[in-house]
Amino acid sequence: MSMFWLIAVVLLSLALGLPLLLLRRAERGSETAGAGERSALIAHCRDMLVALEHERSEGLIDEAAFETERARTARRLIAAEAAKNDDPVGACPAPIGWAALAMLVAGPLLVGVGVYLALGRPDLPAAPARVKETAREEGKDPASVQLPGLVEELARRLKTHPERVDGWRLLARTALDLGRTDLVLEATREGLKRAPDDRELLLERAEALIAKAGGRVTPAAILALEELARREPDHPAPRYYAGLKRLQEGDAETALKIWHELLSAAPEDAPWRDRIAREVERVETMQAMQEASPEARRSMIRAMVARLEERLARHPDDASGWQRLARSYLVLGETQKAVRALQRLRTLVPQAQRSAIDREIARIQQIDRPEKGRKKEDGQE
Repeated sequence: MSMFWLIAVVLLSLALGLPLLLLRRAERGSETAGAGERSALIAHCRDMLVALEHERSEGLIDEAAFETERARTARRLIAAEAAKNDDPVGACPAPIGWAALAMLVAGPLLVGVGVYLALGRPDLPAAPARVKETAREEGKDPASVQLPGLVEELARRLKTHPERVDGWRLLARTALDLGRTDLVLEATREGLKRAPDDRELLLERAEALIAKAGGRVTPAAILALEELARREPDHPAPRYYAGLKRLQEGDAETALKIWHELLSAAPEDAPWRDRIAREVERVETMQAMQEASPEARRSMIRAMVARLEERLARHPDDASGWQRLARSYLVLGETQKAVRALQRLRTLVPQAQRSAIDREIARIQQIDRPEKGRKKEDGQE
């Protein structure tokens, strides 16, 4: 117990000190955008409103998400038009004082400590650990019972404590892992109402909108990514998805340019480097295949499959790798290998995604049966 309170005091001190320092530095002021930039922003916002209307009419975005993104874009449009009409050399608001800063930073922290004193139990293991332990005692797979139950419990608690942004953040992240995009959109909507600058919520909202559209980078997702880029210009996600959007529009050259620039500026130990490098390799390989003869194309696919098989032997939990391997096997006509790759993929994805994989396996097996029958007849003849 004493160790818990020692750690709590240290973390509280850091949480108070660092934001105060950063906020104090932020008092130096900000630059105003030029008239040209404001005009471009106004035009962009108007285009996004039209695109959102199109997405709603096509059924790519639900009504709640549409209203949220439209309201966000409308606020940006109104602010940009107001700034365009205002005197750019207007008076700045007075800098916030140290006492006010302390109250702003310490207030939520002290409230959190108070809630924990009333409800928390530092002497017990974390809730996920307790769930895993109970599942093992009952002879069940902990992963199969842990997350869905925790998600429902967390969603229920947030209905009575909607002010907990950290709770909405956790709910969004966990629901995204489970493939429950509607719940992610609900969680990020509620969280962003209370913390519109939260980077994690903005990213999770964008990725949920992309997942809901079947992997397509939609205008609604671009809005969330643009908000993220304004708050954290060096975040890799907006640039990665900008490249993916270009690729989906048929502009592979621009997509590769964006991704190569992103990789050249990335630290060597960045956890997302490998993912983007694989995308670059895949797109460049597809470009080369389009220019090759059928025989050369088949040889290139086999070489790519061999590299992918070798990598998956080292990293067997790479779900996207198994998905690409299954597609490659299908291109080569090796349906049984494709089925085995999909079966492996099924063990790595959330429960909500497994039914789609089951349908794909059944479809492949249905196609494979007539083919086997024809081969058997040919052999008998």
